[in-house]
Amino acid sequence: MITPFNPVLKDGIVYHDQWELADREKVIAEARTWIGTPYHTNARVKGAGCDCATLLFMVYHACGLVPDEDTGIFSGDWWCHVSDEIYMRRVVRHAHKVAEAISYATLSAKPGNIVLTRCAESRVYNHAGIVTAWPKLIHAMDPAVEEVDATQHWAWNFRTVTVLDPWEKQHDRG
Repeated sequence: MITPFNPVLKDGIVYHDQWELADREKVIAEARTWIGTPYHTNARVKGAGCDCATLLFMVYHACGLVPDEDTGIFSGDWWCHVSDEIYMRRVVRHAHKVAEAISYATLSAKPGNIVLTRCAESRVYNHAGIVTAWPKLIHAMDPAVEEVDATQHWAWNFRTVTVLDPWEKQHDRG
């Protein structure tokens, strides 16, 4: 059954409805339980190891937003491709691109959104985080999962960021 659009306003941000707001809060709470997990490429065990891709999929899976069969889609060498947007294509399966900018002052990202960027002079997206309260986000990077201010962290500061929204993808499905 499709429910009518009943917008909810919280902290100056408009959400589709109270369920979307609750889902987003659940995603942030789950992401925070991963803080301190050591960084290990292709690992996906809370407290033992993960990377930025597996962090995303394990958090959204725990909240019921990503099916189980997609929690392992980043095994292998997805991160080393220099000309193929493997990372972006896999994330877009579950979320719509809603913004792209280099000026963080004008960028809008809701809590629970996914943000992607290009690290180490890469031509393709190869790093991700989960927005807690823009510009704050949770990401996995050596040595461990942490919550950072994107305007102050070297992996994010002054880089183009693409924002993706899993809830927009859900609303498209009806």
